[in-house]
Amino acid sequence: MKRDGFIWSIHAGMLAALVYGIVDSILFGTGIHSTPIWRAAAGIFLEPAQIATRLGVIVGWIGHLAVGGLWGLVFYGVLTMSGSGHSNYKGILLGLFAWLVDSGLIRFGITTSDAAGPEGTLIALLLDSVVYGGLLGYLAPRLINLRPGGEDAAGWLAGRLAAPAGKPDQERKPDPEGGDSSRGN
Repeated sequence: MKRDGFIWSIHAGMLAALVYGIVDSILFGTGIHSTPIWRAAAGIFLEPAQIATRLGVIVGWIGHLAVGGLWGLVFYGVLTMSGSGHSNYKGILLGLFAWLVDSGLIRFGITTSDAAGPEGTLIALLLDSVVYGGLLGYLAPRLINLRPGGEDAAGWLAGRLAAPAGKPDQERKPDPEGGDSSRGN
């Protein structure tokens, strides 16, 4: 049974973002990372004084998972256009692209948190994004039920262009004179 790619790609993105956020929080807890990603996400919506509150944690995680779902949807578009072969590599490349976009937005002040922090923070964000992309590349084709070499957008279009023009085949009706069957009207 084919799954709805739109919904399952968002699920894959959110699941990969959940793992990313947990790893990022562990790095924050051990002192390797200066700001967890959920704080940066909370800073998009809340004032700096609210980020470290319970509300900040909830809003931050919801925002982080929503962004992960959005990137999952973008990845579904990539897989639809290019096929699901090499999905882990495509996911890592998408993770690098996400890092570029997200880091740029953080540097230009989309968030009120101190997520930009020292240079080490952006390097940790790079590693997190690559892991996110690799995990997304692993999860998305499996959750969407795409198979390597399966029909992609180019294959679908080529199949449609190769089909004969005119009306689709219609049911054959028996010839009233008992001869060969002929096509319907």
